[in-house]
Amino acid sequence: MADEPEVPLTEGERQALAALKQDVEPSPETGAAIVERLRARGAFRRPPRRWRTGLAAAAALVLAFLAGLLASRTGPEAPPGRGDAYLLLLLGGEEGPDPAAQVAEYAGWARALASEGKVLGGEKLAPEGVRLDAGVPAMALPVRPREDLGGFFIVTAGSAAEAEEIARSCPHLRYGGSIVIRRIEPT
Repeated sequence: MADEPEVPLTEGERQALAALKQDVEPSPETGAAIVERLRARGAFRRPPRRWRTGLAAAAALVLAFLAGLLASRTGPEAPPGRGDAYLLLLLGGEEGPDPAAQVAEYAGWARALASEGKVLGGEKLAPEGVRLDAGVPAMALPVRPREDLGGFFIVTAGSAAEAEEIARSCPHLRYGGSIVIRRIEPT
């Protein structure tokens, strides 16, 4: 972004920035308003629509492929009488101050649910990967917080609402990530 022109600040904006407390997080509404004002001033450039559409389609294909791959393996089906199997895709999020403690927190969460027969499996994924498109040489996937697939869990739940309740208890949400919930269809 070094080639982008710097947006000059007014004296009032400089004074307002200097007066801000450094240890206070803005509300989501304030953060959204700031982003919109910066976008209006040209601080952000969106990639061409063609690129965004292709990237979204590639991400959807990767997720569909992973879901299909997991669904076709023996084992992710929910045990009889326990409901359906659901894939929880962990997207984005940030690494906490102690990565080892964060991994232990996720593992503890998964073990607790596994003891109840709710977690069937899960793994953390490496941050780098390869993107394949038809007719195009393989290219490394960019690392983009808030979008990248960081891991997954396969859980069993009696309903979509129960799967959502399980997902809401996942530590991933506390680290700023999001979770996509997909029911695994037996094949």
